Amino acid sequence: MLADYNLQNFTKAYERVGFRTCLDESFEFGYQKIAIYTEIMQGEEIPQHTARQAISGRGWLSKMGYSEDIRHYSLRDLEGQAYGKAAHYMRRSWICALIDPSSVWIRATINHWNYRRRHPQGI
Repeated sequence: MLADYNLQNFTKAYERVGFRTCLDESFEFGYQKIAIYTEIMQGEEIPQHTARQAISGRGWLSKMGYSEDIRHYSLRDLEGQAYGKAAHYMRRSWICALIDPSSVWIRATINHWNYRRRHPQGI
């Protein structure tokens, strides 16, 4: 169903877990933000990647294949042929993020912080 793979359906999916469209990527205390990268294909915007704003607002997190998340300090760092352009932004309150049962990343983030605190230089 490649016809279903479009920006409208992506935003609908994110809306189901509490996200709403917002104007830009600027940090807003109390909100979790995402940026959807898109590429124009046959005249339609097709989602290629989604990045999540770091909880501190200092940079963005992206899942790169099967590896762990990477941090990039600007959305422009990933723009290009592989991911397209960061073009659509959404946000949800942290309260909504915490009560969302699909937010398994919260436990992973806390585990990662604890690991990095114990191993600041890596492994």
